[in-house]
Amino acid sequence: MAEIRVERKRRSLLPYLLALLVLVALLWWFLSRDAAPETAAAAAADTAAVAAAAGTLTPGATADSAAGAVAPAAGAATANSAVNDFIAFVEPSTVERNEDEQHRYTADGLRRLAAALESLKPGGAAGAQLALVRQKADSLQTTAAADDRHTEMARAAFDAADEVMAALPNARAISSQVDAARRAAREVNPGEHLLEQRSQVQAYFDAATAALRAAAGPA
Repeated sequence: MAEIRVERKRRSLLPYLLALLVLVALLWWFLSRDAAPETAAAAAADTAAVAAAAGTLTPGATADSAAGAVAPAAGAATANSAVNDFIAFVEPSTVERNEDEQHRYTADGLRRLAAALESLKPGGAAGAQLALVRQKADSLQTTAAADDRHTEMARAAFDAADEVMAALPNARAISSQVDAARRAAREVNPGEHLLEQRSQVQAYFDAATAALRAAAGPA
């Protein structure tokens, strides 16, 4: 009588692999759900730190509102490269400078401001006013650091730049920003050393930045 061989049917590993994949997917989903609030909180805290360092987070503001505080600076680029160059130069406003550095910063800022204004094609006697801005910038760096006329030079350059702003093609539309720049320029006291007026210089550059952004329009 012939012997009948019975072979055991091998079980497929595919169902076990599929079950393992489903388990891993579920585990990952639960872990990512738990981690999401922590990640969002950490991101908000980082944003708040950046805003506080930049001086844009007002007292009493929370991390939840920090993103809105820094958003304008991040999205404030214009379609004009010369204007963007001036904005990028001015915005790091928390740097402490000695007297020579303050003179150099003011002079460089004036040169970039003149280039930005020139790129916006002002009318009238803007050419002469821009030449005056550049001449005062050069004088700030070529005269001795102890020269008492440095603040007077800066103030004259600011006043000339304001005249150019008032001659821009869309000057009427940005009149409030131009007026703010004029007020900031008047806060610079020619009777004090430039280093003592660093906050007033920065305030003027900030006001000029707002006017240039408005004049150039968004990118």
